[in-house]
Amino acid sequence: NGGMVLKVPAPLCETLGDHLALEVPVTFAHRRSEWEDRAANNRCIRYDISYDPVKERWYVDASWSYGDTPVPRLETLISTGLVGVDLNADHLAACRLDASGNPVGAPISIPLELAGRSAGSRDGQLRASITALLDFARDTGCQTIAVEDLNFQRARDTGRETMGRGARGKRFRRTVSSIPTGRFRDRLVSMAANRGLCVIAVDPAYTSRWGSQHWQKP
Repeated sequence: NGGMVLKVPAPLCETLGDHLALEVPVTFAHRRSEWEDRAANNRCIRYDISYDPVKERWYVDASWSYGDTPVPRLETLISTGLVGVDLNADHLAACRLDASGNPVGAPISIPLELAGRSAGSRDGQLRASITALLDFARDTGCQTIAVEDLNFQRARDTGRETMGRGARGKRFRRTVSSIPTGRFRDRLVSMAANRGLCVIAVDPAYTSRWGSQHWQKP
């Protein structure tokens, strides 16, 4: 456990002063030893403070980087195969691929049920699903995960223009908006790095766009 002193943003200094000291101790259960080591050696730590109105609780998240780590060449990353993963509204679809991108073995589906859950529960479910994905990569002997680099803001705009404002367009946009692309990306990169795995973001031209143009109808 440790104390925490917060530097107050300039617009609030007149009301709250320059700093606020929390009366309750702060502790981190996950990767606690690393946090304690960095704090004891005055190494950089980022803190994010959030509030859950449902539970009426405040949360403090600590994060840090490991410095510049050399990234292997693409040919090296894919030489022993990789796991391709597709993020969907209610599940992750994953399959082991060889160096040429061909499926090896049977694909798997990892549940990702987030609808109707609280923010904390959604984050927990997302972590659990990513953990299952990383376990699958470990079990299949892969050191790399490939995921489509989608721009879902563009997809939302496209849905509004091409599908109109009727029930079909609303259903499309509701489905797209429910997919936690940003949080999934951040969690996947962080959790994969902790396991020594690499992540490749694949241009959607090789998946969604060309797939829709050339292969979806056949």
